[in-house]
Amino acid sequence: MTRPISRTGTSFLADLDWVVVAGLGLSGRGAAALLAYRGVPFSVVDARAADLAQDARHDLPAGTRMIAQDAAAAHVAAANLVVVSPGIDLRRPPWSTAVARGVPFMSELELAWRFVTSPLLAITGSNGKSTVTAMVGRLLAAAGVDARVCGNIGTPLSVAVAGQRQDTVFVVEVSSFQLETVHGFRPDVAMLLNVTPDHQNRYDHHAAYLAAKEKIFSRQGEGDWAILDLDDAAAAAVAERLSLRRSGPALLPVSLRHAPADGADGAWLEGDTLVIRHDGRTRRLLQRDELTLAGSHNVTNALAAALMVAAAGREPDSRALATFPPLPHRLETVARHDGVRYVNDSKATNVESARAALRAFDRGRVLVILGGHDKGGNFASLVPDLRQQARAVYAMGEAGPAIAEALRPGLPAELPVDVVPDLAAAVTAATAAATAGDVILLAPACASFDAYSDFSARGEHFRRLAGSRPEEDRHGA
Repeated sequence: MTRPISRTGTSFLADLDWVVVAGLGLSGRGAAALLAYRGVPFSVVDARAADLAQDARHDLPAGTRMIAQDAAAAHVAAANLVVVSPGIDLRRPPWSTAVARGVPFMSELELAWRFVTSPLLAITGSNGKSTVTAMVGRLLAAAGVDARVCGNIGTPLSVAVAGQRQDTVFVVEVSSFQLETVHGFRPDVAMLLNVTPDHQNRYDHHAAYLAAKEKIFSRQGEGDWAILDLDDAAAAAVAERLSLRRSGPALLPVSLRHAPADGADGAWLEGDTLVIRHDGRTRRLLQRDELTLAGSHNVTNALAAALMVAAAGREPDSRALATFPPLPHRLETVARHDGVRYVNDSKATNVESARAALRAFDRGRVLVILGGHDKGGNFASLVPDLRQQARAVYAMGEAGPAIAEALRPGLPAELPVDVVPDLAAAVTAATAAATAGDVILLAPACASFDAYSDFSARGEHFRRLAGSRPEEDRHGA
């Protein structure tokens, strides 16, 4: 990368009399620590202010004012700035009132970015962004780079920015929630993998969700790179809009179907070979069956990751790419019993990610577990993949009855949809029905909040059920 690093600066902090940190999860705690280090006065507003555990407070300066969300309307409305954690929905009070009064809001991502003096690579998308973020970090580390993998994947950028070095490269997973309140955020290389319906409980319509994702490119200009998967209709439409900008970023397409036209840079599948081209140099990386990760979507992920590393001026290591393992709770084989494979894809929290999981296995051999907390997904769109890939469906939890109602009209009688109360019952039933060569797949197409704190808690419970023989564990997470 040759563009000089240029941020909007942090001088704006000197003019702030009072900042409100909205939410004291990981992002909020990181933002609070960053503000404290810079000597900026702030308070914290959190729905759990009265009973936050001590470990959520220990990094805060002594005497930090903490206010319960339901009693904070006047306090928030008087702030100079509100730094927002991803879980905060600005359509709800007290935030909506402050927005209406013109109080400025800024995401933790934006705040932290203003302190970044090193190259920053940002990845977003409905599905696959954690895998690609981790892949890019691994490839950069293999090239000897101080790669800091952070953002929505775990460590907040506001924490990762501490002690950055001259050779540091930030690799940041970015969610739509984080992008809602960015203003100057400008990644050196930005990636949009795909945009499929998700978070319908957060966005009034799909266009608003897409607009939030597209903001990753909004401040990019000449000298920056934009990587998009042209096999995804929404990402291809964004690429078309970017191509019309007078001084936008250089586009780097990814596709499993087509090589870039006229020898342009990009990444593609040539037969079964993963190929990238950047700055006119073509690299044939490896064969698709050399990848540890299963599924065509992971071929796309590997191509996108390698292309991002090349755009960052480093050489992608084919061996590091080939041996990259599944992340926890993402098409992760957790057990094998009597020839039956148990696969944990608890991170498949929307319909499209569940479809991708189904396609990763042999036709007609999958016993799939769906269900949880419904985010507004179109479960009927699973029918074509279920007809080809599955031989049994177990619909669990809060969304179980709705899933069964959506699926049964489109499925043949020999492909049953059984409604079960919970994950333990689903694993028990699937185990009883499975034979050697089958896959019992947890790909819920739903959030986990009907029964678990998050997708990882659900995945860990599945791991225990699969490993301990499911009939022995009926106690939940």
